Amino acid sequence: MDQNDRLGGSAGSSGSGGATGGSGTGAGHPAAPDDFDAYDSHYYRRDFDARTDRPATHSYENARSGYQLGHTAAAKPNYQGRSFQEVEIDLEKEYKPQGNSSWVDVRDYVRGGFEWKTLLGGLAVAAGSWWAGKQVLEAFSEHSEDDETHYRAHYQSHPARTTVTYPQARNYYTLGYAASRNPEYGGRSYTEVEPEIRRGLAGPNAASFDTMRDFCRTGYERGTTRSGRGTTP
Repeated sequence: MDQNDRLGGSAGSSGSGGATGGSGTGAGHPAAPDDFDAYDSHYYRRDFDARTDRPATHSYENARSGYQLGHTAAAKPNYQGRSFQEVEIDLEKEYKPQGNSSWVDVRDYVRGGFEWKTLLGGLAVAAGSWWAGKQVLEAFSEHSEDDETHYRAHYQSHPARTTVTYPQARNYYTLGYAASRNPEYGGRSYTEVEPEIRRGLAGPNAASFDTMRDFCRTGYERGTTRSGRGTTP
């Protein structure tokens, strides 16, 4: 792949409900480039809009600084291999208030950026370079209001909703949907591609995938249905 087409890089582990870099990741792995701007409109703005329980006073411009802090930090070597809970105090010290926003206002967005970047970064390392290219951004951009409604209805009826927040579940819905667009997975069922996705996870988040996998599978099946690739037994 041309270097200019690579957007995502490696990262370490995320917090609960996130994921970690797979084999080859860790404290010694090279830091990824700062690619936040590429994900700004393609992913984070959509994630913000999907957070229907956020305070009405929160604007995306304020939330954006939180997403950016988490996203950028996840690619730094000193934060790799650590959960959000482990790095939260350090990130709070790094946060520079934007307008009237405080750490309390942006904490969940920082976590969202940190967990999403570590999830995608791990896949880019362990599951193929497609996960680091521009095509994956196009897959994120395909999501519609109908997709969000479908995911939220699935989440509301899922027993894991008591321990997993919707933004955390949404990471995996989006991940599964994007996987359905990966040419390497064409014509393959979710059961067939899941081991490759698992390779992008490590540490405590590998174990949490047993909880998150239903969200990932739902996203994958949604994507294969929309693309006409068929069903995924």
